Amino acid sequence: MNGSPGLLDSLVLATDEVRRCVRFDEDGKPLAWQRCSWADVRATRGFQLVELEDPPLAVNVRVGGKSSPPGKAPGSAPGSALWHGCELDDLNALISSVASHEQVVPLFASNNVKGEGEGESEASAGQKMQG
Repeated sequence: MNGSPGLLDSLVLATDEVRRCVRFDEDGKPLAWQRCSWADVRATRGFQLVELEDPPLAVNVRVGGKSSPPGKAPGSAPGSALWHGCELDDLNALISSVASHEQVVPLFASNNVKGEGEGESEASAGQKMQG
């Protein structure tokens, strides 16, 4: 994000299906995988290793929050957000948020990212948006 402050909020996926590891060896390496839905992942507490089938269509990033009152600790106001200990600016009047109670914007993969040589990089080639 070019150094701009922001916090990962969520991912926008083309499908609800993912793979999660259900068994690890003694060194923590994955041994067995199971296909499941995001609802299954969210319903399970604790650490989970999840693998996406495809890159996300977008990454939702929290870019703003409510300002804490003067003299109060940063992040003390309901709806405020801290990025590396600094309170994010209140951008409510400047952006359209994709979340109802937070200042969240989607970052979409670009269709015109070039690799080191001519043509597209492998990373951007797999991230084409349909629209």
